[in-house]
Amino acid sequence: MSIKEFLQKYRVAVTVVLTVILTVALCVTVWAIWLRNDSDNAHLTPDYPPHSIDTNQTPIDNDNTQKLPASTGGGAINVTYAKEAQISRSSGKVSLYYANPNASNQNVAVSIMIGDKVIAKSGIITPGNMLTEMYLEKGIADILSVGGYNATLVIRAYHPQTNEKAMVDTNAELIVEVVE
Repeated sequence: MSIKEFLQKYRVAVTVVLTVILTVALCVTVWAIWLRNDSDNAHLTPDYPPHSIDTNQTPIDNDNTQKLPASTGGGAINVTYAKEAQISRSSGKVSLYYANPNASNQNVAVSIMIGDKVIAKSGIITPGNMLTEMYLEKGIADILSVGGYNATLVIRAYHPQTNEKAMVDTNAELIVEVVE
């Protein structure tokens, strides 16, 4: 049977099937244009979201350092930290020393990583302040064993007015001692 013969024999059936397909396509189009809930597109995520100031930061005593020079549109941070940190599994606290001296012209946030796992992260540390305590991320105490670990201190810089993140992160070696 040729296509012509098929269409002549089943003209009504083909017409009904094509009409149903066209009706469904039109209904989907009307729904997509006018009736669909666009809640996914209702809010745009900012490129530079505001970050909260770390509540554990404290002023650096006698910090009289002068701002570091930076090119127009650039930034400068003074990286000051202790190479050792201690984690208490029972309290979930991380004891460390990281300072963002007044010489820096950028806000910073730090995180501690062991391998590819984020162990702890801070909020924003503003120039002239230091951080001596952080808290473990949820569930991390359960996967750490008592002992020493080679870790990485990741330092991210942010423009203080726009929250724009610097293009380059700074990494520093850190030795972490985990205690019960």
